[in-house]
Amino acid sequence: MENKYKNPYADDTMYGNVVSLVENLNLKNDGVHLDIACGFSAVDEGLKKHNYNFEYVGIDVNEHSINFLKQNDFEVYQYHFTCEEQDFDFIDKILNGRDLRIVTVLDFLEHVPNPEALLKVLYSICKKHNAVLIVSVPNVCHRDIVFKMMEGEFNYTETGLLDKTHLSLFSEKRLTNCMNDIGFQEVARNDFSMELSDQHFPLTQLEHRDVASNSHTKKARAKSFSPALSASSRLGRAASALQPSKFICPVS
Repeated sequence: MENKYKNPYADDTMYGNVVSLVENLNLKNDGVHLDIACGFSAVDEGLKKHNYNFEYVGIDVNEHSINFLKQNDFEVYQYHFTCEEQDFDFIDKILNGRDLRIVTVLDFLEHVPNPEALLKVLYSICKKHNAVLIVSVPNVCHRDIVFKMMEGEFNYTETGLLDKTHLSLFSEKRLTNCMNDIGFQEVARNDFSMELSDQHFPLTQLEHRDVASNSHTKKARAKSFSPALSASSRLGRAASALQPSKFICPVS
């Protein structure tokens, strides 16, 4: 169970889309990369593979992954996000005045009961450092889930779109509205699309209906935002890059 989220890096995965997004943002190749819910640091592996030299700092609640990364000389911290003021102070303390370049929050917001509270903290951190936030979430409106609901099925699983540990469900619209309300604006995206998800099942009669339009496909988007730009999510999983806006103050 401790290793169920230990997904390796590959260019044709969501992690690869995140790396491509970073490349398109033309960021300075320095400063700290803060990885929230870092797991086993797969995205850092991809960034290093593509010759990025960010100073990696990871945060996760999972003791197993934290110990694994510490044994491999990563700077990582075990921490549970609970309170906005406390969370901000913790991140600010571990950065210790270092230049922050990017923050990644990949497939974690759905595990948080109040993701808006965490995003407000990250907005303040990104705004302070003029850093980019990259977000990914599973898309609960993927057509495979919709088709199953039409048949009266809604099945939680160990991992995937309907991971049984998910506390918050995201559609593209919810993520977009959430980011906009907090003050983020999308500056780039790189969707990760999967025609068939882990929720796919034989459509029988449904597959003969004209319902498989592109608008219902699962798309994972890698997006870049800065506070007060717009946000969106990948429809299977969305990766977004966000940065504190220079024009709109954080929502109080």
